[in-house]
Amino acid sequence: MFLFKLPNVIWVLLHAYGGLSLSGLVKSVAEINEIDPKDRENVISNLGSQIDRWLEVQKLYKRNSCINAISAISRYFVCLCNKRNGTFLTGLYLFTKLVYAGSVIGQFFVLNAFMATNYTMYGYEVLNSLLSKRPWRDSPRFPTVTFCDFEIRQLQNVQTFTVQCVLPANLFNEKVFIFMWFWLSLVTLVSVFSLLKWVYISTYKPSNLRYVKKYRTIVGKFPLRTERRLFKRFVHQYLRDDGVFVLRMLARNTTDIVIALLIDNLWQNYVGQQKRQLKNGSWSKNETNQLASD
Repeated sequence: MFLFKLPNVIWVLLHAYGGLSLSGLVKSVAEINEIDPKDRENVISNLGSQIDRWLEVQKLYKRNSCINAISAISRYFVCLCNKRNGTFLTGLYLFTKLVYAGSVIGQFFVLNAFMATNYTMYGYEVLNSLLSKRPWRDSPRFPTVTFCDFEIRQLQNVQTFTVQCVLPANLFNEKVFIFMWFWLSLVTLVSVFSLLKWVYISTYKPSNLRYVKKYRTIVGKFPLRTERRLFKRFVHQYLRDDGVFVLRMLARNTTDIVIALLIDNLWQNYVGQQKRQLKNGSWSKNETNQLASD
């Protein structure tokens, strides 16, 4: 039980160092559908402002040559959990998934060794024996037959008799462990699949772009051809891996419309920031044309 709980403990203790109360955001978006529609826009705006401030704060940490080197590497290896490069929460989540998978795989092989049979894969061999109508080998951990000593008084003497006994409780116990073997097999497959899925999502950068673009189209805000470069900057330089990760977590607890409106709010915040930079003359002519067309 502790090994199953350990990954959750790691996540709960460490994710707060990312600078964002993810559980608080999840609770807020989960309650949005119950809020009066008149107040919903204000709540989404507040959530967008909170995420916007968090995204900006992550970029303000001091840098040196060592930190710059780590940041460069973390662009390709999100497991380095680098706040400055926007990979802390994503890397921590991947590490938690890895601990989950490692924990269940370890328990699976420990259980297989505990059964102490000549079977390489205990549950599979038992199932194969049943399908082949062959008796499976009993585990020495659960003997079903043993010798029992009985003392019987005959007249003035106590006679000891040794007889063969059946242990019905072990018949049941063995079935329980066989069920646990198959259950751990299923959990192992699910954990490994989930880990590989998130590794793909986190390391394949175009998946972030497609994910955000999907929600932009939900509210009818299709990125124009002139906005493509600006939209990529929005995803890869403003939201970054951690920003998209937070949106994925929030999407699990609310409707697509709410997430689409939240992303639209973040987009408007980002465009507003870039227009302020434009006034300061820090943008190129091409980028200026993109903002002017928005």
